[in-house]
Amino acid sequence: MKKLLAFFAVAFIAAAGLFAFDLNGIEGTWQDENYKANWTFNAGGSVTLKDSTGAVVYTFTDDNVSDIKPVANDQGVGVAFYCKETQRAYTFIKPIKLSADLLMSIDRDWTVEDYDVTIKFQK
Repeated sequence: MKKLLAFFAVAFIAAAGLFAFDLNGIEGTWQDENYKANWTFNAGGSVTLKDSTGAVVYTFTDDNVSDIKPVANDQGVGVAFYCKETQRAYTFIKPIKLSADLLMSIDRDWTVEDYDVTIKFQK
């Protein structure tokens, strides 16, 4: 049993090392299939949200987000931040599995109901 726990601890630490804890280390585009919205993480640390037509809905940058922090839980590792303008806290988790998909959670200030979805890696 101790060997199994040690294995999972090492696997979790290794997975955490593979996934950057800040927005600068994440690059690519993931799609929220419920809204056909694309979340693009750019090399410079910004995140661009586009609607189904490709129009930019919002661009998250260092100037309009706060509380950027690493997240590690039983699902995986990732990053969380808050945006005052949109009145939402965002969490993106890379599950500890081979898929490139992300778990996204949006906590809206005006309701207790969070929006939780798996966003699919596009490119």
